Amino acid sequence: HVASGTAPLSPGDHELLTLSAEPGQLGSVRFIKLTAPAAAAAALGRARLQITFDGRAAPSVDAPIAMLHGCGILQESKHASSTQDQTLVQAYPVSVRFRGVGSAREVALAMFFPMPFVKTARLVLSVDAASASPGAEVSCSAGMQALAPNLHSTAMCKRRPTRQPHLSPSSLQSW
Repeated sequence: HVASGTAPLSPGDHELLTLSAEPGQLGSVRFIKLTAPAAAAAALGRARLQITFDGRAAPSVDAPIAMLHGCGILQESKHASSTQDQTLVQAYPVSVRFRGVGSAREVALAMFFPMPFVKTARLVLSVDAASASPGAEVSCSAGMQALAPNLHSTAMCKRRPTRQPHLSPSSLQSW
């Protein structure tokens, strides 16, 4: 299941999307991808991504987008051609690249950290006045995977069946 949404890079908290688990199952955010015009890359890097799981009062993830993706600042190299794709970060769990040409040039960020949840995962873009880029929009897509209520590993159960906890939606609710 893939969900998508957009939000302006204007001051305030803007919901990008909400993922919901099917009744009786757990959900897991499998990936989050963000894109914005290259001209707004610095503003996007300063904005914060907040992820709140299962209706909690405070987000479990609240970090500047550039730092969350391992690049400090989102800025193209002055030595790179603006007509070529440029990769800033390429690692297993994250990637950051500039792609496209001219007015279609964009910055694309991807994160592949599995993040399980019981009922919902809400993604919010938080932009302060200093980080705003008027007129620019951020596009977001997130992949979700349904998980069976029993998350234990088959290999672990064969070695230590009494030590592996049984995780269910009800046991994770208070976690």
